[in-house]
Amino acid sequence: MFPTGHASSGDPHPLHDEHPSAHRREACLRFLSAAQATTSQALQECWTATVRFSRLVMRILFCLIAGVGTGLVVAGSFALKSPEVWDLEKIQRIGPPLGPVLLSIGIALLTAEVFLLSFVIRPARRRHHHSYDSSQDR
Repeated sequence: MFPTGHASSGDPHPLHDEHPSAHRREACLRFLSAAQATTSQALQECWTATVRFSRLVMRILFCLIAGVGTGLVVAGSFALKSPEVWDLEKIQRIGPPLGPVLLSIGIALLTAEVFLLSFVIRPARRRHHHSYDSSQDR
């Protein structure tokens, strides 16, 4: 009689499943599949981190622009009330008026801080409400 391969399978080609190159090919395909999944996951995480970082930079820039704009509006309102104090020659000789400048800087920093806090507090509330809503669905 001819060898039938595996006793339970009844395969007429005994070396078909046990050929070394077939095992290497399968191992290589499994490795490539795992490498592809790992690379895909790593690229997805890198993309997510890049998006989060860019959103953070945009929020900080927004806060800085809002703060500087508010400070300039306050300084401009002081300059409109008393333009003689803000004359360029006078500022070059004795410097800008200290009170209005410090108030403008303080308001600019306060505005930037309020916007920054609103960006930090709002996502925390969303996460809390989202987890609260999903717990009620159960």
